[in-house]
Amino acid sequence: MRVRIKRMLICALTLYLAGVYYFFILSADRSKLSVGPGNEAGDDLDTEMRHVAADGNIVYMKRKEFTGESATQPRRTAYELCPQLLPPPFNTADRQVFLPVGGQGLFYTFSAYVDDRLGKNGVLIILSIGDSRGKMMKFPRYCQVWYRDENEEAPVAATATLNVLPGGPEILPEDKGLRYTGYTFNCPLPSQKRPYAVSLAYNKCDGPSGGVLKVLNTKSWPNTVKPRYRFAVCVTPLHLHYDNLNQFIEMVEMNRELGAEHFTFYNYSIGPRVTKALKHYIKEGVVDLIQWPVPVKVNVWPPIEGYKEELYYFGQIPALNDCLHRYLHKANVTVMTDMDEFIVPRVDRTWRDLFERLGAMDEKVRAYVFKNTFFRTEWPNDESLLKNKSVNEFNLLTQLKTKRENYVSRPHTRSKYFAITERVRIVGIHFVWKGFPGYPERIVPEEVGLLHHYRNWEDPTDKNWIVDRTMHKYSDKLLLRLNNIHRLLKQL
Repeated sequence: MRVRIKRMLICALTLYLAGVYYFFILSADRSKLSVGPGNEAGDDLDTEMRHVAADGNIVYMKRKEFTGESATQPRRTAYELCPQLLPPPFNTADRQVFLPVGGQGLFYTFSAYVDDRLGKNGVLIILSIGDSRGKMMKFPRYCQVWYRDENEEAPVAATATLNVLPGGPEILPEDKGLRYTGYTFNCPLPSQKRPYAVSLAYNKCDGPSGGVLKVLNTKSWPNTVKPRYRFAVCVTPLHLHYDNLNQFIEMVEMNRELGAEHFTFYNYSIGPRVTKALKHYIKEGVVDLIQWPVPVKVNVWPPIEGYKEELYYFGQIPALNDCLHRYLHKANVTVMTDMDEFIVPRVDRTWRDLFERLGAMDEKVRAYVFKNTFFRTEWPNDESLLKNKSVNEFNLLTQLKTKRENYVSRPHTRSKYFAITERVRIVGIHFVWKGFPGYPERIVPEEVGLLHHYRNWEDPTDKNWIVDRTMHKYSDKLLLRLNNIHRLLKQL
């Protein structure tokens, strides 16, 4: 009898402890929403989005919910002053380094922008990367914002306003489950006065251990200001000592022929020849080069046994979102692309003409998504250009590689897009993740526009191709552009 009672008590205690564990430890998972239907094999799309709540738990949301145009304004919280903090200089530079928060190696901030589309006074957006391990990990909770006293010139006139971050950071999408991911910290501002510097902190009035960020858009941008560029291009970080000069120049000049007016490149590592070309384009005012010294483990080549990548593809997603904010109020359309991709009008010649055609379809959109097709570089060159000396000398992929797969990817798989800058908040690799209410995306019909993707799949025996010479309509002007730029570079 005693043994039976003892066993019953042990069972009851076990059930009780299991209930406590479920209620207190796993209750965070109650907020995990089911993810929509899975993607086809080979799809790069992550279908779920994570958000860090104020208590440190990670909340999972469907992509549909994340892009569902719900409230976009972070809730406002109380503000305090930190008079003991020494103000940074007014001329704080855009250092283009990842500044550690709190010296723990868990979070690094990179850039800060006032998003005056959010709230009455605007919201300070801080772009960063951080360690995503563990649901109860401590996140920076305080936003220290420095303002300049307009009546004083001395730095001591600046004050720091401490803001408890509402809701924690937003986790940027498509992190691939690696240790580090991109974040945005959203700091509602207490007034319409623009801050000049900002830092994050774990505790009230902590001194910024790694330094402060310059707020990169300190001027007000009324709606009457006309953007400087019609089309601006954001490019995935250059890496692995990238030094393919012919490809680089073809990419820039082909996009300029299509309609690109300005480019932003991110330099993780580049070689001397591309560096020389970049300096020329920077001097021309065509390119901005942002240094991108990611402080955590990224992809290496050749592979190293036991080496684990910690941040996906050299921080591609944080870089693209940083680029989006750099073009806020400066570009009508931001084009997200890579070195081996081109958004090509099939009927029209330029992006401007294509955009007008698309605008006639529906002008109230946040992005136009272009479906992808592969022009495989292992397949033979175009037979009609075998004797064209210039095309072969420059190894022009857009002209030589006219055999493409007899298949067009479905939307959001390998696709790229035109983002209407003012209507977008968070971008991904293949589509916009978050925009403003009332602005859906549109899929561009493949007969109107298509993403040409030049890539080697290392399977020359596969001959299931169709010949597509759409890019030949640009041959003459593209060759003229390339001859001019190569001649200029030789003179430098």
